[in-house]
Amino acid sequence: LAEGLIANQNIENVSFDKNHHIRAEGCTAIADLIKNCPHIKHLSMKGCDIHEEGAIIIAEALKSNNTLE
Repeated sequence: LAEGLIANQNIENVSFDKNHHIRAEGCTAIADLIKNCPHIKHLSMKGCDIHEEGAIIIAEALKSNNTLE
């Protein structure tokens, strides 16, 4: 999924809302998306049960992103 989103420059909004199956590996893929997709303006993860490890991975990626609103 992440590879497709990276390749598709037309997608600006991505939602993983209420996805209770995101683990550290998934958070790593989302972090790659955050780092490599400046065309994405909105990323929603409401209601996801992300554990501490995954939250840290995503937080680190957000430090280098200046395009998410």
